Amino acid sequence: MHSPGIATNPHAPTRILNARFAAMFVINTLAQYAVYSMNTLTAPFAASFGAAPTVIGLVSSTFAVTAMAFKLVSSPAIDAFDRKKVLLFALSVLLAACLCDAFATSVPFLVASRLFSGTALAFLPTVCFVIVSDNLPADKMGTGMGYYTLSTVVVQASAPAVGLWISNRLGFNLTFVVVSAVVAVTILFTLAVPLERPRERRPFTFRPGSIFSAAVLAPTFILLIEAMIWSQVNTFLVLFAQSRGVLKDQIGLFFTVLALVLVISRPTIGTLADRIGSSRVLFASMFFLAAAFLTISWSHELNGFLLGAALAAFGYAGCQPTLMAICLRLVPAERRGAASCTAYLGQDIGNLIGGVLGGALVQHFGYAAMWQIMLVPLIIAAIVTIVYRRRIDFIPAETAATAA
Repeated sequence: MHSPGIATNPHAPTRILNARFAAMFVINTLAQYAVYSMNTLTAPFAASFGAAPTVIGLVSSTFAVTAMAFKLVSSPAIDAFDRKKVLLFALSVLLAACLCDAFATSVPFLVASRLFSGTALAFLPTVCFVIVSDNLPADKMGTGMGYYTLSTVVVQASAPAVGLWISNRLGFNLTFVVVSAVVAVTILFTLAVPLERPRERRPFTFRPGSIFSAAVLAPTFILLIEAMIWSQVNTFLVLFAQSRGVLKDQIGLFFTVLALVLVISRPTIGTLADRIGSSRVLFASMFFLAAAFLTISWSHELNGFLLGAALAAFGYAGCQPTLMAICLRLVPAERRGAASCTAYLGQDIGNLIGGVLGGALVQHFGYAAMWQIMLVPLIIAAIVTIVYRRRIDFIPAETAATAA
């Protein structure tokens, strides 16, 4: 039986740490600073305009609408065109989203910002992951992705806490002026550095086969559930903590603890996934996520939330990069755009469902119950992992054999 693998590329790198990988680490760090600032501040920004929980959840998840729509062209564009130019386009649209927030005077401005943000995110994480995967050795993909996603960890430690601190003193609008400046610097840096390696390009075609990859449906479904669950942290964590009497400045420490634990755990977890199999890492990660959500739901003071952050870090560190590495390994190099696009589409759907569902649960049952109800989809994800365990665990050995 034919097994999917990564095609041999004579231009492929031989080590993880190389100049193009380092440049993408910097670009992703700066771009994700803007993304995480918007993710964290959109909900309290909307609340400052008097929005109800259901409206806050809807506004926060609106980005998924344009993200899913533009996924129809992002995948074939990434595989067909100069990926650096695609990256620059995505960063430019992200800048437009930040400027909408900088000049926002009502909720409709925030909706417009989220729609621009979704358009950018249809391209940005996908093209970044693909460019990074092109600059990693095939047999060290999991480890390399673990290192790469530390760029996201850096901004998880800084963007929410810094954003909340600045917004308390200068207001939300001036905070997004600062974020807009960061994105502008990112664009200038991207223009100045080489990123792509020689590769085979597919012609631009607008058809399902060029946009989606059926080979990655199982890990994509798990990513959908993980995104649906994790969207509650981005949307409602700050508001829930404030409802329990924790100051907005203080709850920023949640994201700092989350990021510090991620810094420690992600490289190790990536290596473990390559060595012992991805399913074991996924099972452990889901256990930690469940423990984190229960801890958060029971917390009434800052220390409880910080414990929840540490537990959540071990869960998130194992799920997202492990599943993305699986998706990239299941297809040949020229199909990574479609595979990555499929995976991120799953995440977009999860974010859209999560924001709307979370807002409805908060409205009808309260914050604490919402965190606890989110354990149900997590159990479903565990069942899917069990069903596809042999295929998931076969991927690392298959990739190593192909790379050899």
